[in-house]
Amino acid sequence: MGISYGAGLRASEVCNLKVSDIDSDRMLIHVDEGKNDKDRKAMLSLALLDLLRDCWREARPEGWLFPGKPKIMALSPRQLNRAFTSAKHMAGINKPATLHTLRHSFATHLLEAGTDVRVIQVLVGHS
Repeated sequence: MGISYGAGLRASEVCNLKVSDIDSDRMLIHVDEGKNDKDRKAMLSLALLDLLRDCWREARPEGWLFPGKPKIMALSPRQLNRAFTSAKHMAGINKPATLHTLRHSFATHLLEAGTDVRVIQVLVGHS
């Protein structure tokens, strides 16, 4: 879920990530066939890379970065949303929020930090 906030990815984009989509040399995430079947690159911050490395060390995924059940299948957006809701409740967060809220927060925080709107559009995959 940190990847939704850390890179502004949609739930379906998170679910379809493969281990090989994380490009730590160029600090990019390769998003294949995102919305409207468009490929794009998303930014990979050092903090997000550290988080993903911790997750990888724990789970050792081989194909899908976030495997579902069975592990040969990708995690579904529905499963990801359920995990988000569960994590939100375990953290004691009662405010209304969805996984998509994290994507909006990514864009809002970039805007508040002075990032140009056009750059934000590109980062979140909007035309």
